[in-house]
Amino acid sequence: MARDAPNHTSIRMCVRTYHQVCTCGVRTYQKEAGGTITGPPSTGASGQHCPNTIATNRPAHAKEYTFLDIELKYGILQITEALSFLHYSGQVIHKNVCPSSILITKKGTWKLAGFEFTERTNETDATDPVPCQPWSTRASKLVQPNLDYMAPEIQINSSCSILSDMFSLGMVICAIFNHGRSLIQSGNSTSTYLKQMELVDEAVHNILPRIPIPLQEATTRLLKKSPGARPTAQLLTLIKYFSDPAVQALQFLDVINMKDPTQKTHYYRSTLREVLPFIPRMSSLGAN
Repeated sequence: MARDAPNHTSIRMCVRTYHQVCTCGVRTYQKEAGGTITGPPSTGASGQHCPNTIATNRPAHAKEYTFLDIELKYGILQITEALSFLHYSGQVIHKNVCPSSILITKKGTWKLAGFEFTERTNETDATDPVPCQPWSTRASKLVQPNLDYMAPEIQINSSCSILSDMFSLGMVICAIFNHGRSLIQSGNSTSTYLKQMELVDEAVHNILPRIPIPLQEATTRLLKKSPGARPTAQLLTLIKYFSDPAVQALQFLDVINMKDPTQKTHYYRSTLREVLPFIPRMSSLGAN
């Protein structure tokens, strides 16, 4: 991840560039991409595959691509870590965490983009709300965040915090395991959004069986209507779902160039050898 949040011009350039090389990823789960969904992703062993999502205009390397469970797990962790850096090092609220803001490279790295709607965090406490603009039917949807993934306090109270991003992340997680479909289908109608938000607890309850068991409790908490009940990105990275030796090995591989020779030697001779049987051969994760 870059150390500083890029400006809007560089982000737009980044989006255009990654669009050319994006794999099937979160974006191609969306029906707007022209894809057809054959079923929900697998939540079993890491060697199993997620179902195909076939899109008409996808690049050759992404056609008939299937997600491995470990790729989903590591991808969600990468976005969570990106939000943690953004919130605590950058003091910035993303305010538009949704599938179209997540880009997946050919090498399997999940990147957080779409920084057009950021807000500065509260200087005293990042979890405290700051004023922000709610979604409005008087403006084009193209110049506003994705309403279907927006936290309720933004629309109802015209306020947001880093915990608003966590609600949006919870909605993204549900979409990943719900055929790419958001729990809220507002059709860019604020009244429809508010009506469906009243039923979001029931929607979460119905989708939970599709979500991996170690991720279910965290997902439920992320989608609490009260911001204070949601975990921060820092806390979310510590849940059991991410305590996977294979994922931890991939994390180390991502930053191996920053490690000293002794650490590298231990990794290749011990750590990698122990977890290699649990990393599917097809996975290209960690290759940067």
